[in-house]
Amino acid sequence: MIIDIAFNYSSTQYKGIYNGKKKHEPDVIKVLERSKIANVFPIFIGSEYRSSVECLAAAKTHNTFCTIGIHPNDATSHKEDLNSLIELYYNIMNGKIDFESKDFLPYVAGKSKNHPGKNNSASFFTNDSKQLFSIEENKNDAMNYNLQNSSHDQLKNDRGIMQPNTIQFFNKSLSTNLLAIGECGLDYYRDSSTKQDQKHIFSQLLELNHTHYLLHNRESFRDFSEMISDYNIKGVLHSFDGTIEEAQYLIKKGLYIGINGCSLKNQKNVEVVEELDLHHILIESDAPYCRIAKSYAGHNYLKDFIIESYSSKKYKEDMVMKYRNEPITVYEIVEAIANIKNITFEHAKKTFLENTITCFGSTLENAIGN
Repeated sequence: MIIDIAFNYSSTQYKGIYNGKKKHEPDVIKVLERSKIANVFPIFIGSEYRSSVECLAAAKTHNTFCTIGIHPNDATSHKEDLNSLIELYYNIMNGKIDFESKDFLPYVAGKSKNHPGKNNSASFFTNDSKQLFSIEENKNDAMNYNLQNSSHDQLKNDRGIMQPNTIQFFNKSLSTNLLAIGECGLDYYRDSSTKQDQKHIFSQLLELNHTHYLLHNRESFRDFSEMISDYNIKGVLHSFDGTIEEAQYLIKKGLYIGINGCSLKNQKNVEVVEELDLHHILIESDAPYCRIAKSYAGHNYLKDFIIESYSSKKYKEDMVMKYRNEPITVYEIVEAIANIKNITFEHAKKTFLENTITCFGSTLENAIGN
């Protein structure tokens, strides 16, 4: 088993949309099928409120884990959703999400704007003051919702509710689908969000004092390290491309280092990975982004696990696209790191799984079991 700690499940690319244009039908189920066959278990990561809800619903459906958060690049455009995200968090923690409500599936599919924090009629939080979904009274309405804009092919379950085709990852029943808060942090490389908005949202999410975080930092380490210094948080800084000194600070802080293809772009990146403590590395695809490109220094360390992909313009649903990453390519990350560190693939793979379990604790450990 390999745990892919960062899969952007809600990306429009898995809905067949690229740069606003529809190129093919939604195929996330095929992506998940390939992942499951390869024994890669992806964690679905949220980047703003809607994607967080979508990842939560998908994690519930596919019996895996997700994160909820607001990416720093979305901080300005989605700052009005912060309170809704925080409300979502507390309702998850209190077990008050009604996955079968009359609003939940339509909201995930983009068919309803009703959601907590903006409209009190939204009913996917369970409490006595809100009208919950009645199977008998609303069966026809549920069946009539057209969910073609969601990332699933749909089918009916035995109670008449629209449900996606499912790939079941963990065999055990999960006590929660929420593994961490994130993606959240700071990003000064891009200017899509103001520093003020980024810091405000990041500080509010840190104030939740959740057990684990999926963190983001890009060209902002001074402010980032200052902001986390007062918090005793656990988790991982994903898509790491910083210096060894920065990595050592994070490790001393009790955090892990997430490595993907973008962490292996140049020789300096490779040297950092070579020096990193093997027992503090976690593996991720960050799909559909961050595959190890041929031009990257890390590609020189691939020998046996280059995942076959195609680059033709004609869509092939049963193959990995060359320019769209998938969780299955984490095998390339494992091999590259193993060869950089001159250890066996199996030793690296085993260690990274152990690291992931240690990082996220009993929630993940209990799901994996023996």
